[in-house]
Amino acid sequence: MRRGVRFVLPSALLVALIAGHTALWFAATDHLSVGFDAWMARSRHAGWQVDAGPRQRGGWPLAATLTVPDLTLSGGAPHVAGRITWHADAVVLTLAAQAPSLLGVDIPGAQTLQIAPGPARAFQAERMHLDVPFTPAPGAPVASLEMRNLRGDEVTIGLLTGQVTAGPAPSLDTSAEAIELPSTQEWAFGRRISSLAIDATLHGGLPAPGSVTASATAWRDNGGSIDVTHLALGWGPLGLSATGKFSLDDQLQPTGTADLHVVGYAKSLSVLAAQHVITADAALAATAVMTLLAHVPQDGGAPEVEVPLTLRGGKLLLGNTPLVRVRPLAWP
Repeated sequence: MRRGVRFVLPSALLVALIAGHTALWFAATDHLSVGFDAWMARSRHAGWQVDAGPRQRGGWPLAATLTVPDLTLSGGAPHVAGRITWHADAVVLTLAAQAPSLLGVDIPGAQTLQIAPGPARAFQAERMHLDVPFTPAPGAPVASLEMRNLRGDEVTIGLLTGQVTAGPAPSLDTSAEAIELPSTQEWAFGRRISSLAIDATLHGGLPAPGSVTASATAWRDNGGSIDVTHLALGWGPLGLSATGKFSLDDQLQPTGTADLHVVGYAKSLSVLAAQHVITADAALAATAVMTLLAHVPQDGGAPEVEVPLTLRGGKLLLGNTPLVRVRPLAWP
């Protein structure tokens, strides 16, 4: 009799633990489903159209997951230039026991992005993961992104990471490595960008979904500007870091100023002239100006130079020296 009791009590305890864990799993997946419904309602209230297939629970026993197939997010009126449509074969929401304060978002399959009237562009990543804290601290990121081996339309990115901070002036900190540009056109410094990092803050609020021209006009009239607090680029012979501020002028053309710290300027300008990106005279003038301003680091190495750059009236100027005319943006 005692042997039976000793066997029944542990078995009952195990059954109770399994039942309790299963109940928690159902509660967690219900929480994910309710949260997804709330996100759809907020998105629709903001002017977006959201469609999705029937959801599937999963992840037991290590996590609670909710798989949302055929998720489509569209902004703007149908058949209007600037309408944005994003589609994912599946989105997986995860609550893991080891990180209960974070919502994990994975997009494992194919995706498409279309900005009307352009075609839909397909892309896919080996890993595309977002971490979204449920209660972010003030000034802390509201989302962190990691993408590995992103491929689409002949563009590949080996690694892309980023963080978004919300607020009246939302900011984005992002970096990318091993970028391969399309082979369908010539690139002065080659197809491969070794590294790119950008820290930027958006002023004037996020543009509402709708016509591109109307959204851009409203953003400009609301004092819209982008402050780039840090930019670093390694591309072929060019090593560059910069800060700057950019906006749109009364013709909805980009305008702004930047302060550049440049390494490899002489070879870079020579390459640009050889590729007919800038004229030979502009390359010679810019090289002369930079050489006068350049200095050699105390520990040796290539000469470095700090110069102001201005984009105004469709011209890119290095100090007061015109470098190149910038093709105007053609708004719909």
